[in-house]
Amino acid sequence: KLLQDQDGPTTNATTATSTSTPATTCGCSISWISPKVFQIHDPALLETTVLPRYFGHSIQFASFRRQLTAYGFQSLGQKKYTHQDFSRDDPQGCERVVRVYKKKTKPKNNTAKVAKPN
Repeated sequence: KLLQDQDGPTTNATTATSTSTPATTCGCSISWISPKVFQIHDPALLETTVLPRYFGHSIQFASFRRQLTAYGFQSLGQKKYTHQDFSRDDPQGCERVVRVYKKKTKPKNNTAKVAKPN
């Protein structure tokens, strides 16, 4: 289960089912805590079970966090994240979640004075 609602419903951004077990007691690694906010409960479990399933290879939690940032997710602290286009109630909104590229800045001119040989 990619995301499980604390009150029950789960989603992988395209389907939704329901269960009566709260995420905090079912051993889930990630869950919705509101329609626009999800929380990661167990990073180690997420790393070993969920991320390889959806990314096709082993990925560390720190790398996953960097990816969230690269795609415009905002951290709300305590492993909670939100994105304006990522919602439990709007699976099609995932199509609007795109990687955010920062403008490249010019490197600083670091030319040091070099003494000329005589």
